[in-house]
Amino acid sequence: HLGGVTVVGLGQSRPGLSIMGVNLAFGYGLTTGPVENLTTGWRYDYLQHAISAAADGDVILAEPGTYREKLRFAGKDITVTSADPQDPAVRAATVITGGGQLVGFDSGETQDCLFTGFTLTGGSIGLSCNSSDPTISYCDISGNRDAGIKLWGKSKATVSCCDIPANGLGVEMWADTSSRRILRSAGVFRN
Repeated sequence: HLGGVTVVGLGQSRPGLSIMGVNLAFGYGLTTGPVENLTTGWRYDYLQHAISAAADGDVILAEPGTYREKLRFAGKDITVTSADPQDPAVRAATVITGGGQLVGFDSGETQDCLFTGFTLTGGSIGLSCNSSDPTISYCDISGNRDAGIKLWGKSKATVSCCDIPANGLGVEMWADTSSRRILRSAGVFRN
């Protein structure tokens, strides 16, 4: 038992039964580290560890650096920010990179979930919102293969003061209609 997460192992193999992977959600604190929860004073070595340990209303500050990880907010209405979101030099020095979808809001986050002051690059999708309404500001989102931002599943994200150049699509938006999804405005946002 690890912080509310139970791990179960199967002692024998059964036909047709296999375990494809295990997902553990836990965090830990350090006395030093580039990420700090300003609400609790705890420090972390990874942004995701700080997000996993955070409670609604917490503010997480990332120092300049390169964070090679994928972020999932798990329905938490928190603020994740760089040291100075409005300073282009700080945004350029506070980078989230890696493969796949870099930042995901897909668990009903509201407009009270704020993500601000980062560069997102090198993923398939820089930032994805599925049925969530986060507030995204002062981010530079570039060099992502499929899309800079993907909005779908009735997402009503607020995006302001962001640069979204040199992605497969700048902003990919899907409209939900009865039993199918329709891609809208791809040409308007292609870059």
